[in-house]
Amino acid sequence: MFSVMAGPDPLDIMTLGETFPPEVPEGGLKGLRIAYSPDLGHAHVDPDVAAAVEASLEALVRGGARVEHVTPPWGTAGTALERDMWGGAYKAFLAKSPEDEARMDPGMVACTRAYKDHTLEQAHAAMGRRFAYAAAVNSWFAEAGFDLLATPSASVAAFPVGLQRPPHWPQHEWDWLVWAEFSYPFDLSHGPAISVPCGFGAEGLPVGLQLAGPRLADSLVLRAAAGFLAEKPFEVTPAL
Repeated sequence: MFSVMAGPDPLDIMTLGETFPPEVPEGGLKGLRIAYSPDLGHAHVDPDVAAAVEASLEALVRGGARVEHVTPPWGTAGTALERDMWGGAYKAFLAKSPEDEARMDPGMVACTRAYKDHTLEQAHAAMGRRFAYAAAVNSWFAEAGFDLLATPSASVAAFPVGLQRPPHWPQHEWDWLVWAEFSYPFDLSHGPAISVPCGFGAEGLPVGLQLAGPRLADSLVLRAAAGFLAEKPFEVTPAL
């Protein structure tokens, strides 16, 4: 997929010159130094998800990686930033009439209402904080000497459609980010991240291990994911 999608395009100023071969890079996990954070210093994770992810670290080590438990110094800074970024982005969708609002997703309506007073100055400041946050995330890998960071992919296994949060979590009108705290750091930093299945939760639903890296480390992330799945193949027995 990347071999087709990647590379520069004159229609998109965000595209880069890097391209990918059609084969996943060889090397697997051997020689990699991987940081592991179960919560980035702040995220709540369901116990069964945490246990499945923790148990899967053995496969990283078995494949030749060195794994160290860490708490990244930038972990807690992303929570308010991501929500402020949302505020600026979603204010534009504030419904102009009750009729428009009735056609919108209730969670979207609640989010736009929460940020209806968000100012241009606040949005501009959030973008500046985003650049600083991205610099902190990407430089941390080099300065700390880590190739990749391993975390849960999400704090929960799948839950019923139509809810912002699982039934056993405190509910909220729109903020589902609390169970996805491991994803947006790499959206904000433009770093590659991949989710690989690593086990099952208490109800037999799949759990993911996320492997993430600094900006432009896409090939390394793909290589590590392939190495992990070589050590811990994922098999699903279809329900009859």
